[in-house]
Amino acid sequence: MKAKPLNPIRKALSRISVIYQVLFLIILMIMLMTIQSINGSRAIDMIQKNTGKIYDNTATIRAENDVEVEIDVERIRSYYLALLVNNSTIESEFKINLNVLFNLIKARQNIDDSINKKLDETFANIRAILDKPVNAYNYAILSQEIDNLHNTLRYVRNTTSSMNYNLYLDSENLADKLRNSNKRLMLVGMVCITLLGLLVAGFIYIPLKNMVKRVKSLETGDLSQKDALVTGSREVTETAKGLDKAITGLRGLITNISEQSITLDQTSAELSSISSETGTLAMEVAKSANELAIASSEQVRQITEAISSIQELSNTVIQVTQDAQKIASASGQVAEAAINGQQVTNNVATEINALYDSTNEVAEATNLLIQTSEEIAGITSIIEGISEQTTLLALNASIEAARAGEHGKGFAVVAKEVGKLAKRSKLSAQSISDLVIETKNRTNHSVQLMQQGITRAEAGKNLAEKATVTFQEINQALMNTIKEIEIIATSTKQMARNNDKATDAISAISAISEENLANTEEVSAITQEQSASMEQVTSLADNLREIAGTLKRAVEQFELK
Repeated sequence: MKAKPLNPIRKALSRISVIYQVLFLIILMIMLMTIQSINGSRAIDMIQKNTGKIYDNTATIRAENDVEVEIDVERIRSYYLALLVNNSTIESEFKINLNVLFNLIKARQNIDDSINKKLDETFANIRAILDKPVNAYNYAILSQEIDNLHNTLRYVRNTTSSMNYNLYLDSENLADKLRNSNKRLMLVGMVCITLLGLLVAGFIYIPLKNMVKRVKSLETGDLSQKDALVTGSREVTETAKGLDKAITGLRGLITNISEQSITLDQTSAELSSISSETGTLAMEVAKSANELAIASSEQVRQITEAISSIQELSNTVIQVTQDAQKIASASGQVAEAAINGQQVTNNVATEINALYDSTNEVAEATNLLIQTSEEIAGITSIIEGISEQTTLLALNASIEAARAGEHGKGFAVVAKEVGKLAKRSKLSAQSISDLVIETKNRTNHSVQLMQQGITRAEAGKNLAEKATVTFQEINQALMNTIKEIEIIATSTKQMARNNDKATDAISAISAISEENLANTEEVSAITQEQSASMEQVTSLADNLREIAGTLKRAVEQFELK
């Protein structure tokens, strides 16, 4: 039955030394760690950019809310001025709007006790003025309180902006620390993996190299090697010790066979010389036959010891087979871990897809915000037109008041305040228009950044897919390694069967030696009884001498010292 040809990957791995295989695994792990570190740094950069976007969006929304609040506060002055001009009352509606506005202001964050107390005093003063009769004096006091409220709100707005900016800076510093920590962790991991891989390679490669050297020496018949001091893993050390025992036993066996061949050669020569003499030397021949029987008995004993040594070698081979099975089991566990890593990578790809969809939704919402900003710009244009018309009306009212003389002074004051209010309304409308333009520009910039984020999310999705393919390749490589280990286990089992066959062969030789011993004793008895059969003994001695010569020449091929 022909052996199946190895596939290209297994064939290539079989040609590579163990040390290079370990170095390849080290390089592969370092590459995986580098890819993981790069992905982590990119994720940190993305989080950092998103934090900046959140800060900008929060600041923009905060500014819009502040503008709305200041406009509502300014309406108090406008409502009071309307009361002063029209000399009527809208107190019920006015108080409801005032309560809502004050609650909205006090609901803001980052207001300490002193500011809260100051706001309460300002609110109380405004309510007190509104409860008093409507006149120009109270209007002046109300305007001063409203200006104080504006200053307080401006202080709160600046404090909040400063705190938000400090939080943004803290997030930037934290991102830098995480990025540096990621780099240090990657470097430490590379060093540890390299040192660990080299250490494992040293414990496996060096002992295996020495064992291969000794086995190659056995191929040339060199048995003069001393037992090597092997350091390494427990399995490799036990294998080396088993090889040492096998070589020692084989050396002893060859030595004994060499000695016995010399003895056999000498004895057969003496037996041949004695058998050629007269029948009167038959007793001496019998004595020599007895010596030959003793030597054969010693040979049987040596063969028995050889059988014991080969059995020990067979036990060692069985142990190697069991260790190979354990290694295959451990490799299977590593393959399961690679499959789990592949599943984690698939989960990461799913999360990146979800992030991609969320970013698209945010982009759509931002486009709606741009449309809303354009509508606000149209409204501010209308407000500016109304402010200009109000300014003209105030100017006409001032002219009419001047014509009225002394009776029109009060109306002139009202016309002047209306002009101021129109001017402020125009300035506020221009401020709103500027804010809308700035908001629109920032929103457009946010849309561009979101498009970049979508592109990077797609790149992250592609990287996750590549990582999944890489885990599949690792799993395939591990499965190939398990197959190689199974082949090694099969080879060791075959070696054990060969050892059993060798044991059977040596047992057969032992049986033959025992049979030769019995024949020699029988020859000795026959020699004592009948000297005429010495010719047969001479022929037998010549045959033994030839066997001894052949055995001696075979033993001389081994180097024992």
